[in-house]
Amino acid sequence: MFQKYPLLFILRITVVLFVSSSSFVDADSYQLISNDAIIVGQDSANCDEQEISTLLSEAKNFSGGTYSIIATMYFQGSGIHSGWIRLKIDDEILAVRWLPSTITNGWQEITISNYISLDKASHTVKIEACSWGTQVVFGACLEGNCNPGLGRQVTIVRTSCP
Repeated sequence: MFQKYPLLFILRITVVLFVSSSSFVDADSYQLISNDAIIVGQDSANCDEQEISTLLSEAKNFSGGTYSIIATMYFQGSGIHSGWIRLKIDDEILAVRWLPSTITNGWQEITISNYISLDKASHTVKIEACSWGTQVVFGACLEGNCNPGLGRQVTIVRTSCP
């Protein structure tokens, strides 16, 4: 067949290589979920390192490359306060988002995201939060009943290979 139809043979090899390589690109993706209810807040005027709450922390083995990281969570509280959430990989802060200074009693969604280049290794993904003035509750996702999706969720997808 190779001698009779060389272009067809080359096309088959090209298709096989393309399909097999494309399956490796998106094979390195993760969905991290934390369902514990966590209350964040203190009376001090700012956040010291020991007053920062960890909302999610999980180590994963990455294959290396550029990754898109999106963290979504729900919180509620009441009153006026200051506070933030941040997304970290190991000790590197990828994104910081201020919480609204006035919080209503209903659940509010907040999302933070960024891209990062990672080596092939184990890295720890973290979401941290701090609030002062009033307490903020990051809600629990009830098992099998996640409407409107309470809890914390981090989606990590490799967008390019090393």
